[in-house]
Amino acid sequence: MQLRGVRCLRAVCFLLAIGPGASIHAQNAVVPEYSLKAAYLYHFIQYTDWPDSVAVNLNTFNICIAADSPLQAALSAMNGKIAHTKPIAVRAYEQGHYEHCQVVVFSAHDEEMLRKDSGQLVVAHVLTVAEDPMIEADTIITLQVADSRVEFSIDRTLAHLSGLTISSKLLRLARSVK
Repeated sequence: MQLRGVRCLRAVCFLLAIGPGASIHAQNAVVPEYSLKAAYLYHFIQYTDWPDSVAVNLNTFNICIAADSPLQAALSAMNGKIAHTKPIAVRAYEQGHYEHCQVVVFSAHDEEMLRKDSGQLVVAHVLTVAEDPMIEADTIITLQVADSRVEFSIDRTLAHLSGLTISSKLLRLARSVK
């Protein structure tokens, strides 16, 4: 019962922190877009459940991203934070090698690779995130900036195929769910 109360409290804090679309301009202070996207990603992880078999042999919770992605520096600030009882490690990925990744973040220049590896990512139970809405290949979560606000869409069907469960609390905040 106490765990449920903690989860509800975290959900309320998440809702208050980001609302349906957090603004890049917070009380006259400009929040860098990539820092805000990294914060969203951290919360996405907290509200996503992976199959138990995924975490059995892992010492870290791995977020994988292209080494040259503009989001990489902001994500690196998450190194050492805890996700699903394990410290987060932000790593550069190698195409075709996602077996140690729980999350893979794709930028627009990664789209061809995403198309080629999408089946492998589903089988590996990877939460795929597009940090650019111009990516037309399928990802579970797509981030976008609209009117100085970060919004996101969720492909619930792809999440289910990947063996991932997205919290209903997160689904309610999404701009769209398919």
